[in-house]
Amino acid sequence: MRTLPPIAPVSAEGTLGLVHMPRMWSKALLHATGQLAEGYRTGCFFDRTVMTGLGIDPQEAIDYLTSELPSYQRFEEWVLAKVGGQIAPETIGQINRTILDHELDEETLREFQEELGLPEGSPVRKTARLEELDDLVQFHRLLTTP
Repeated sequence: MRTLPPIAPVSAEGTLGLVHMPRMWSKALLHATGQLAEGYRTGCFFDRTVMTGLGIDPQEAIDYLTSELPSYQRFEEWVLAKVGGQIAPETIGQINRTILDHELDEETLREFQEELGLPEGSPVRKTARLEELDDLVQFHRLLTTP
């Protein structure tokens, strides 16, 4: 069986307006069905950032996703139920900024840029953007490697 990178980029938002939630959902379902590509994992920094920012235990969310395999809409409904039915716009904004503004330390950044084949001094520094570019590399590898 071939494995897949997550279907959603870090910056993707669901109907709640939270970035990364569609990616978290897709990674967890791929993992639960044995189809998540090597190098990807659930419970990463961004998964924890979203869930703890909402006041939800990240492991509880992963356990829900991997045991129930809900649709994306059902996952958002579960999140809303866990937080009492609504999420303050300020909370959404803070979580989104934390994820979209996150940068790697210099050494890790250089390694990531090198692995992606980005030129020295590349302006791409945000972790979310680098992960999205890595998804494209992994997707290409999946399609072109026998």
